Amino acid sequence: MEYMMYFYLVVGLVSLYFFNRFLNRFFEYRDIPGFWKFFFWGLSIYWVASAVLPLVNVYLDPELFDIYYAIVLPIGPALVMYAIYKIEEETRNV
Repeated sequence: MEYMMYFYLVVGLVSLYFFNRFLNRFFEYRDIPGFWKFFFWGLSIYWVASAVLPLVNVYLDPELFDIYYAIVLPIGPALVMYAIYKIEEETRNV
C-alpha cells in the first residue's frame, strides 16, 4: 500500500516536468506573461498538493492533515482564480 503513495508522488512530479516542458514549447521559449504564470503555477501547486496528500494523511498527525487540507491545497485554485481575474482585466480594454 505504501508504494502506491510514492507512485502518486512520482507521477505528480513527472507530470509537472512534462507540463513545464510543454508550456515552454507553447510560448516558444519567450517570456511567459505574468497572468499566465499565476495560472500555471496555481495548477502546478494544486497538482503537487494533491499528489502529496496521501503521504500527509499517512505520515502526519490527523490535526496537521486538517491544516494542510484547509491551507495548502487551496493555494493552487486561489492562484488560478487570481490569474483568470487578471486575464479578464487585461482583455477588458482590448
